[in-house]
Amino acid sequence: WATLLGGASGTRHSCHIVVHEFVNLMPPKLRWYTEIYIHVASIIFVLFMTYYGYSLAEASMAIETMALGWPVGTGYAAVPIGGACMLVFLVEKLRVTIVSKKLPSECSAECHPVD
Repeated sequence: WATLLGGASGTRHSCHIVVHEFVNLMPPKLRWYTEIYIHVASIIFVLFMTYYGYSLAEASMAIETMALGWPVGTGYAAVPIGGACMLVFLVEKLRVTIVSKKLPSECSAECHPVD
């Protein structure tokens, strides 16, 4: 759960690993199109992850853990829930990028990792 919700938080705050060296060599318009492509590709990936994560969680709800008797699907439910959160944040970033004609790094606060 922590991994997927943390991944959603990282998506919202643009704190994922990014290789800037190649992208920064591009002209601004090409960087903007690349950013759009990255958001759309990420949205497609997260849609698949959410759909198949939901299928996995639903299918394993009938199985109970030995020690606690909880449905195994509660653990797997983190995949579609985390995916849905990521999807919301990715769509938001795509919208901001398209509407503002700016890169998200120019529009949002920077990520400040914990020292």
